[in-house]
Amino acid sequence: MNKNKWNWLFLILGTTIILTLGIGRIVQIENNYKANQKIIEPCIDNGGTVVLDQRILRLSSVTCESNNN
Repeated sequence: MNKNKWNWLFLILGTTIILTLGIGRIVQIENNYKANQKIIEPCIDNGGTVVLDQRILRLSSVTCESNNN
């Protein structure tokens, strides 16, 4: 193959890898959002406090702390 064909091959391969990883990450974020919503809504309905554990480059998680007065 000449150099131009190799460049196109690497371009297509690189683009495919980036798109696949991006779509996979979007799916992870959506699933994490749904899981967090299942914790957040009942927590607020029962008068609890939602605590967000947010991390850089990782999915965030939530916990519920009850407000016992």
